[in-house]
Amino acid sequence: MEAYLATKIGTDSAPGPYAGGADPVSPPHLDLEDVARRYSSDTAGSTAVRRRVQSFKVKRKRWTIAIVWRAAAVHDELWQPPGEVFLGYPRCSILDQILLNWA
Repeated sequence: MEAYLATKIGTDSAPGPYAGGADPVSPPHLDLEDVARRYSSDTAGSTAVRRRVQSFKVKRKRWTIAIVWRAAAVHDELWQPPGEVFLGYPRCSILDQILLNWA
């Protein structure tokens, strides 16, 4: 799960698509900068909007982690048979679909 989350969240210097980085999905995920402008008088780049965007990115990152770990615990179909290895490994395509629906 850690490796999968690393591809979705990334690092502070190179954020992934669920932590504010470039979004490889077309159409892209919800534009947090647009959502952060609550009123018609809010301008892009204003202090209040930048603060909201940062807050939304932190929340999206936390939600992504929670969704992935909960899905791994609840959904048996996420796990492929282990074969020669002791532990199974996740089916990333199913996790991707769960994230697209919930994050």
